[in-house]
Amino acid sequence: MKVGYPGIKGTFSDEAGREFFGSQYMGVGLGTFEEVCRAVKQKKVDHAVLPIENSSTGSIGEVFDLIQEYDLMITGEKKLYIEHHLLALPNTKAEQIECIYSHPQAFKQCYESLKLLPDAEHVMTPTTANGAKIVTEKQGLTHAAIGSEYAAQTYGLKVLKDNIQDKVGNATRFLILSANPQTNVSSDKISLSFVLRHEPGALAQLLTLIAKKGYNLAHIESRPIANKNWAYRFFLDIEGNLEDVQASSLIEDMRLQTQSLRIVGRYKADLH
Repeated sequence: MKVGYPGIKGTFSDEAGREFFGSQYMGVGLGTFEEVCRAVKQKKVDHAVLPIENSSTGSIGEVFDLIQEYDLMITGEKKLYIEHHLLALPNTKAEQIECIYSHPQAFKQCYESLKLLPDAEHVMTPTTANGAKIVTEKQGLTHAAIGSEYAAQTYGLKVLKDNIQDKVGNATRFLILSANPQTNVSSDKISLSFVLRHEPGALAQLLTLIAKKGYNLAHIESRPIANKNWAYRFFLDIEGNLEDVQASSLIEDMRLQTQSLRIVGRYKADLH
C-alpha cells in the first residue's frame, strides 16, 4: 500500500500512516501538502496521510482547501499523541548541547522545557524529522533535535530527555485520503463540504435540521472560496453511517437547504 506523506521518513505523518495501515504500509515521503494531494489524484500513491488539526493549535486550513481543490475523499483518520523528546547522538550529554534543530511548532510546544538549555541556539527545520536527520549527518556532540521516538529510531539517535512538551495530552488528528470513495459498513463518521445560500439564518437552519434528526456534530470549519470575496465553504463532520436510511435522508434534506453539497468521506472514527 503506497502511502504519501509530507516531508521525510520519521515525521509524525509517517508515523500516523504506519500505525493506521500496519504491515501493509509502504510510506512515500513527498514535499508539500499540495504535492502529496497531487500524487494521490494522479494515482502515484494509493493513499495520503495529512494532519488536519491539533488539540493545541487548531485546524490546518490549507488541508481543507486541498481536499476540495483535488476532489479527494477521506477514507479514515488517525489520532496521534504528540510526544516530543530531545534527541542526540548516543554519547551526547545535555550540558554539551549548543544547537537544537526542529520544526517551529515543536519549539513552541516545548518552550518551558527548553528554558533549561538557555544558551542553545534554535535552528528551524521543515519537519521534526529533518532536525533529527541533520544531527545524524553532523555527527557532533553539541547538536540535538526535538522529535519523536520514531524519528530517533529512524536516524540512530538516543532520547536524551523524554516528554519535553509543555502540555500533556497534545494530539494531532491525521486524515487518510484517497482519489476514490470507499464504502465501509462499520463507518460511523460522515464528512461533508457545502456552500450555503446567502440568506439570513441559513447556517442556523442547517444545524437545527441536523439536531432535530438526532445527529451529533463532531466538527465544523469555514474556509474562504477562492476568487469570491466574503464567500465561504463549510466542512462538517457528523456521527453516523450513510448505509443507514435515516442518515441518507438527512443528507438529502441538507442538499435542499444548500447551494451545493459534496460527501467528502465516510469512515470509521478514531476514538483513541
